[in-house]
Amino acid sequence: LHRFRYKPENRFIARCEFNYIDGTPGIKEQNTILLRFERDKNSRKGFELSLKLYEALQGISRINFQKPLFFIPEYNIQAFEWVEAEKFSELLRGNNPEMWVKRAAVVLSELHSCKVSGLPEHQTSFFKDRIQHTANFLAHANKDIKNISEEIARRLNSIPVGEADFAAGFVHGDFHQGQLLAADRRDYVLDLSRSYWGDSTADVGNFLAQLKYWHIIGRLKNIETLEQMFIDSYKNSRNAKVPEQGLKYWKTFGLFELAMREFRRWKPDWPVMCEKLLLECQNTLEA
Repeated sequence: LHRFRYKPENRFIARCEFNYIDGTPGIKEQNTILLRFERDKNSRKGFELSLKLYEALQGISRINFQKPLFFIPEYNIQAFEWVEAEKFSELLRGNNPEMWVKRAAVVLSELHSCKVSGLPEHQTSFFKDRIQHTANFLAHANKDIKNISEEIARRLNSIPVGEADFAAGFVHGDFHQGQLLAADRRDYVLDLSRSYWGDSTADVGNFLAQLKYWHIIGRLKNIETLEQMFIDSYKNSRNAKVPEQGLKYWKTFGLFELAMREFRRWKPDWPVMCEKLLLECQNTLEA
């Protein structure tokens, strides 16, 4: 067993990485796989979507994907190919975060250029429900942040992210530095189980929200410069547009969900972190 990591705040219960040896006599070949124990009752659908996308996106020259191996329904276990690569989340903390932010933007732009049919679609009401759920969750978690949570939800829902601002296409659904790996000159994109067809700006905003979170916890400096580098590199990579209102909406949306995650992590400083993230939501909305 390489590693066992219990993360109750996430949608998976545990992630295991281990080596196994084929039981056939005389065969000593060693392989490594990654297991995810899911809580989500729809985890089979997520695994099937990952498999579909893995098969559909094989033609991309630069990006690789973890191969989905098998699913065990009795225990909601998903198994994926193990990847020997460096994590972007570690590389970003090195001496040259600018290079990796730019590289992440190029990866995302290439991912968004993919044409995949039959993806699930999320309507506006889906995200409004998510926003309201987060506001209700935080309001019950801590009465001191009830008003600010409800105000952010109201303002988010008032942003007109209409068809004029809508860049329809492939959306990863949870794009951030933890979902990227670097191996030589190729990059891996992980966890396609939340992908859908919708507003591509959602991935840009979520990545910026995660960068801002790292800045808040002291892992990144010069955050304004890094954010602008990511946006500029993304635009230049495929001559893409990043609508201002859409970016404001999705970045705030990502920060808002991170605030709820801080409570679910149940660390001693969660009220302070929740408040910092909610204040950042306000700053983003007022920018």
